[in-house]
Amino acid sequence: MYQCPFKEILLQEGERLIQEGCVQQILFSEGTYQVEVVDAKEEDSLWPFLQIDDTGHLLDYFCTCEEAEKFGQCAHLAAAFLKIFHGKLQPLHLRFRYSLWNILMQIGAKRHGYDVSCLRPLKERGYYAESLSKKKLFMITPLTKKGEKQLNEIVLNRVLQTEETSLKFSNLSLEELSLWREGKPSHLLQYELSFWSDLAKWLMVLDEQGLAYQIDFYPAKKSLPKELTISFREVSVSFYIAEVNWEEIIPALVSKKTPIPIYPYQNLIFDQIFYDEKKKVFFIHTHQVENGFFPLLKEDDKSQVLGGWIFHPDVGFYAREVSPLLKQHEIGTKLVSEMLMKHPMLLQQYLVNTKICLEMSLVSYQLYFDQNHNFHIEAYLFDKGDLQREHSAQFGSWIFVQDQGFYQLSGMLFHEIHKVIAKEQLSAFVSQYKMWLNQHEGFQTHLTHIECYLTYGVNHAQELYFYQHSEPLQGLTGILDLEQWVYIEGRGFYEKASSKVSQVVVPGLRLFREDVSSFIKTHEEELEMVEG
Repeated sequence: MYQCPFKEILLQEGERLIQEGCVQQILFSEGTYQVEVVDAKEEDSLWPFLQIDDTGHLLDYFCTCEEAEKFGQCAHLAAAFLKIFHGKLQPLHLRFRYSLWNILMQIGAKRHGYDVSCLRPLKERGYYAESLSKKKLFMITPLTKKGEKQLNEIVLNRVLQTEETSLKFSNLSLEELSLWREGKPSHLLQYELSFWSDLAKWLMVLDEQGLAYQIDFYPAKKSLPKELTISFREVSVSFYIAEVNWEEIIPALVSKKTPIPIYPYQNLIFDQIFYDEKKKVFFIHTHQVENGFFPLLKEDDKSQVLGGWIFHPDVGFYAREVSPLLKQHEIGTKLVSEMLMKHPMLLQQYLVNTKICLEMSLVSYQLYFDQNHNFHIEAYLFDKGDLQREHSAQFGSWIFVQDQGFYQLSGMLFHEIHKVIAKEQLSAFVSQYKMWLNQHEGFQTHLTHIECYLTYGVNHAQELYFYQHSEPLQGLTGILDLEQWVYIEGRGFYEKASSKVSQVVVPGLRLFREDVSSFIKTHEEELEMVEG
């Protein structure tokens, strides 16, 4: 879980609300949530609003109760936050994204379409969807009055989804919104707006509540199943599973109790994985299946290939190959990057002392000059300096943030977490990265040029010297001359606009007293343009 922003006293009160059953419906679409909280102190149910990103960071929140309006936080918000995480490292929407319920319902949506008209009523109660040949490929049956009421709410009494009224439009990009308005929505948006998504979230909530359910395959033995049935106390749902669907479904079944065994790593059973932040290594704890028998394809013609999986009637489902990396007890620092790139789902399931975020995390940058006028660019993820902490570490495109976990970074302009540009190289850097610098307040490059002219002076040693001067900069502090550019502290970079007098008379030129007379005679024409 990301560091909780709520005060401890509010978290305690929020936990009490959860224990007393006051936290009820959770409505969500990706990382946008509205959570129903029934509080005896309030006349009506409250619906705290929260926005949480894939890393678990709370982006925005509000509640309409008096306490939240006065202090910005309240127990209702804390209760909603705790309920969304449910004691897990990842927020609900991320757990849902990779859940069995979401995967199955997306298969149904792609197969039958997104409109509720694809469903037909069953004779008793419930609904089914069929193929063109009239074969039932999907069935959902309520088993209690409560289940029947919920199913009818989703199927029969659907509320029209609009941009103004639906939570489901809150996370759309401008491109997705434009396609929707043009009548060309993506599969994911059509699915999110459909009854399929609502059914998946209903089953997800039942699972999150810890309610028992049973998974059955048909046929049950000796052949690849063609039907999967999941039965809760309230509702039962059945899917026809085509051979091509199994590769997508099996990973979501690994953590479930199934009638046919699933061996994701053949005879290797993982107990836990531990990350040592001081040594920067993984320790893998495993044991082996007793009397494990996992025939290769050439050894047994009973096997069926299902993408990266094999089904054997005498064994069950098992992975086609197991990486040699996973057979090691210790994954050294040089191999941590490979482990993160190839096996993030495994780490998500078995990493016990920290977390791993599977989604890309956008990096931010802190920019500053040191006392020697070298330019520093430091990447950070949550707080400035978090990637510079003692035990934070970079592994290719992945980063371990001390006290936070593993994240895959996006938006990295440079390979280094901390990049230093020497003063003498900074002018070329600014010219190359003008667009990027414009994203950083106080370091933008400006279209306005600073007019500079060449002038001269005489120092205490009676030496003649030439330098550039600009009237607009007089009286300002925090100015840094960078050849082609001028940096003004707090404002950014301004390009110089000046005509070169010659290749001889240039800023920085110094002449000894005895050389001045001959220099003037030789370069009289060029010196006519020098101010002063």
